[in-house]
Amino acid sequence: MDFYEAQEKAHKKTRLLGFFFILSVMMVMLAVGALTVLLFSQASTRLSPSGGAPFDWANLPWEVFLTGAVAAGLTVLVPYGYKSVQLAGGGDVVAKDLGGRLLDGSPSDFHDQRLLNVVEEMALASGVPVPMVYVMDHENGINAFAAGTEPANAVVGVTRGCLERLTREELQGVIAHEFSHILNGDMKMNMKMVGWVFGLTAISIIGQMLFRSLSYGRVRIGGGSRDRDSGQAAMVIIGLGIGLMIIGGIGVFFARMLQSAISRQREYLADASAVQFTRNPDTIAGALIKIGGFRDGSKIVAPKATEASHLFFASGGLFSFGFATHPALEDRIKRIKQDWDGAYTKPRLESIHKKRDERTSGFASEQPQRGASIPIPPIPTGAGKGTIQLSPVLSTAAHDTTQAQLLTFAMLVASGGGAEGMESRHLQQISSDREGLQQIDEWSKALRTTSSLEKVALLDLAIPTLRRLSDSSKERFITITQELTYADREISLFEYMLQQVIERHLLRHARAASYSKVRYRRLRDIQPQADFLSSLMARCENNDVQLRNEDVTTLNQALDTCQHASLKVKNQLIQTMHTQAHADHVFTDNEAELLRAITDAIGGAIPLGSLR
Repeated sequence: MDFYEAQEKAHKKTRLLGFFFILSVMMVMLAVGALTVLLFSQASTRLSPSGGAPFDWANLPWEVFLTGAVAAGLTVLVPYGYKSVQLAGGGDVVAKDLGGRLLDGSPSDFHDQRLLNVVEEMALASGVPVPMVYVMDHENGINAFAAGTEPANAVVGVTRGCLERLTREELQGVIAHEFSHILNGDMKMNMKMVGWVFGLTAISIIGQMLFRSLSYGRVRIGGGSRDRDSGQAAMVIIGLGIGLMIIGGIGVFFARMLQSAISRQREYLADASAVQFTRNPDTIAGALIKIGGFRDGSKIVAPKATEASHLFFASGGLFSFGFATHPALEDRIKRIKQDWDGAYTKPRLESIHKKRDERTSGFASEQPQRGASIPIPPIPTGAGKGTIQLSPVLSTAAHDTTQAQLLTFAMLVASGGGAEGMESRHLQQISSDREGLQQIDEWSKALRTTSSLEKVALLDLAIPTLRRLSDSSKERFITITQELTYADREISLFEYMLQQVIERHLLRHARAASYSKVRYRRLRDIQPQADFLSSLMARCENNDVQLRNEDVTTLNQALDTCQHASLKVKNQLIQTMHTQAHADHVFTDNEAELLRAITDAIGGAIPLGSLR
């Protein structure tokens, strides 16, 4: 899958759907404006002492129409704006709204650990930062979702039914499907859609609230003038409530139509991508077949599931006004597995002990032991690229908030900090009994002979763990990494790359930042920056590049400029750098580190296989 081309297509489709959202809002505004005029005319006639003259439609009170229309527009746009600001923080908001529970780095539950392992494998193999992982414990249906505004703040959520009813291979297929949404740009588009749906359904919710509010009090229509006035006012409120529910239904209709517009083809594409990732069509086909044979299917019962129905792996069993957000199960299965006999499989709760003994899973070591994190198995690095095996000790450390920090410090010390790094003023404050310093010293010695590819994989594993730090702890952690980076007054490319990754994923995640505004749409618009990066890549052939202060300044400026390039230009830049690095058929650690630094800085994704 071409990350940048897919993102570009999704970006264009988002603009088109945004136009239809605006059109939907305008139609709702017109409908509410007309309703306001109608109610105003009825109220004027009924409340007039003389009975009033019939309403003159020829002299339409435009101020009344505009008041109703503007109020309707604000009723849609204010909730949409609120939701959009809320969602800018990333997929965590959606996951929590759906009742998700965040997995820590050391789950004791077998199913939780297996899920975490599968997500990490897929993230490292695809080049996407390891996302936060949530489990919806109260959902028995087989379903999952991916949410976020960019890969750096993505989350993956999985239902309890998905964990307990699927084999490891089938779970891999579901997770691969969700990762394809992250890679091909659907995820960001889906997040915008959540805000649009929330805004378009707000009018219907307000109408229901007005209608139900009358049930809390008594209204007398007969009797004195006060009672008649109260009754007339109540009738207006009832009419307004019913009218808003009807018009709100129109808004919900448009919302479902928008959700349906983006779902069908992108689900087929995600299914096909999942087969490419896993190289086994039975993985995702098996999950879909079990959904068809399961009593609860893929049903989602969370109250806010309607807003996010288009995010799910399969239909959530929600009312959709006739607009299905997902293709029929049989159509999806037949596209993946042409020889399917049409029979669904009823999933069962399999014994955990049986799962541990499955030879086909390759995960006999997945059994949790007293809450300890379990190292991941060999990581696939791309088609034909083989696998890498991480140190069990170091991969386990990457899942603990304290040890993940020590591991990062050890990488920096091993990269060049040396004795100067170990004498860091901040580093000396890590552990009063010096156990932390001893651990850093021990790991740094082991990491000196570790390839950049393995260190990049360890860093990616540590990022979601480090995200769980408090803001003050993040600032302290980043301060120490900066001091270690400059401890020997020289900056290696690995140190620069590590610092870029940490600051991007920790600071940007905390500040809820998203991709920068596009300013450059042709490669020649950033030609000076591309030339500098190319010259730096040429220096990396020697594998001993040390960056001078002026190099760091120029590199930062170049990457800042490239952030504002279009996705097409970013793709051209990365492809140029990748081709240059492989031109001599020898890919050095420095070349891998620079390529990773560039890709991460501009918001891209690069598989591990491209770094070897």
